Amino acid sequence: MTSTPPPTFEVRWLAVGDEALAARAMHDVLDDEPRGLEDGWLTDPRVHFVVALVEGAPVGVAYGHTLPLPDGRIEMLLYSLDVIEAYRRLGMGRALVTAFLERTRALGFDELWVLTDPDNEAGNATYRSVGPPSSHETSVMYTWDASPPPPGAAAEG
Repeated sequence: MTSTPPPTFEVRWLAVGDEALAARAMHDVLDDEPRGLEDGWLTDPRVHFVVALVEGAPVGVAYGHTLPLPDGRIEMLLYSLDVIEAYRRLGMGRALVTAFLERTRALGFDELWVLTDPDNEAGNATYRSVGPPSSHETSVMYTWDASPPPPGAAAEG
């Protein structure tokens, strides 16, 4: 029995002019509608977007944001990471996180960080595979819906 070798993949940072590829990656990998791309999202220097490509098709995505802090430090938030299920466990997630870490260092930023759930086994395995973190904290994240209420809805208070 012969095994099929893993597919060769390319890690590529996206920039202005890559909006179509970014839209395809968001749709195919993240199952998300890329509403902000036509508004110049990739032109924002605080946005960092990298994809894993197999034969030119996006199969993995990571994006994040530069976070300048009031004390003068600059951090990078790895906001989202995903790889299509059929391509998981082939090193693509690790390659995308490693690309983020390398970019963070190359830009002279102080830290790269990511939030994930403790029970996100795939995510935690991917992040651990990049190397030990400088700190490991148990965090609680609160989110609030800030979208405008539908017309006629009573405000909560």
